[in-house]
Amino acid sequence: MSHLQGTLLTRLQGWVPIRMKEDPFMTTLSVPDMSCGHCKAAIESALGAVPQTGEVRVDLEARKVEVTGTAPVADLLKALEAAGYPATVV
Repeated sequence: MSHLQGTLLTRLQGWVPIRMKEDPFMTTLSVPDMSCGHCKAAIESALGAVPQTGEVRVDLEARKVEVTGTAPVADLLKALEAAGYPATVV
């Protein structure tokens, strides 16, 4: 091991990852009433309109939605309810 590698290793040993405030959180929702492409588009639109929502991934077959971001879960559920797709947190 070279001197440089040893120095880097020594510095990395004390490194601890810190979750940054803006790091996205993942929420998984069960949406049993979705069944088609129209449902998928309506759900993506409803959740995308919620402030602090990141990526929305819809799995039609599993009838689940994964949402990243820091939007409150209650806001996500309200948006889906208003769009006609009641959901629960998985």
